Amino acid sequence: MSVKLSAYVWDGLAQAGVKGTQLLVMLRLADFSSDEGTCYPGIETISRQIGAGRSTVITAITQLQKDGWLSREERRKGNRNKTNLYYLNVKKLREAAAGFYSDSPVSEHSDSER
Repeated sequence: MSVKLSAYVWDGLAQAGVKGTQLLVMLRLADFSSDEGTCYPGIETISRQIGAGRSTVITAITQLQKDGWLSREERRKGNRNKTNLYYLNVKKLREAAAGFYSDSPVSEHSDSER
């Protein structure tokens, strides 16, 4: 689980206007990911955990891939499918989140004054 990537998704994708199922899918992928952005959950797992249909999750992943937020590698073991390997675009997520942080208002009081 990458808390860092989850924070990037919450802040960066909101800044980029990503909403709904795409946001939920990215949050689940970030939760499964290493800090390098690699994970391999099954579509059925994501679908069950976010309460969306299988085809809805596949559509969201396809759009996120087209938009450059992730890439995926289909894997097989002989004649059987294995879960896809997903690579979140950590650089793009970090840059989008940095835009969110730079646009956020700064408090008049720092933590050191409390």
